[in-house]
Amino acid sequence: MKINLSVRPSNISGYTNICASSGGNISCLDDKVCDAEAEEILATDVINFIPVEEVERIIDAWLIKLRHGGKIVIGGIDAYEVCRSVAQASSSIADFNNIVHSGRVSQISISHLIDILSKRGLRILKKRISGFNMVVEAQRP
Repeated sequence: MKINLSVRPSNISGYTNICASSGGNISCLDDKVCDAEAEEILATDVINFIPVEEVERIIDAWLIKLRHGGKIVIGGIDAYEVCRSVAQASSSIADFNNIVHSGRVSQISISHLIDILSKRGLRILKKRISGFNMVVEAQRP
């Protein structure tokens, strides 16, 4: 089973699509997925919409659903990249507010996300930043 978690409607063929804006619960997958059932979990746009104090707990809930050898892909806006752009005057304060406050409730950096996943024993397969967007792909041993 492959899971696609999203904040905005994003249906991917071959995936069980769970969208928060359509009433889907992206933080608790118990009613959709058994423990260790998912071979892949995509969460490429949700991490910034989770309160920062809940990020680790929710990632743990996702990892329980991931089978051994399964992959998780988590993405979002990298806080350091946004701040760097504003500090270097590449982005305006208006741009900053638009990026940070467009429904997002938390900010995280790629290094923090890698740290969370690594501490849980996942092997980091890929990490990349493009503009302000970050994506980390990790595999459960």
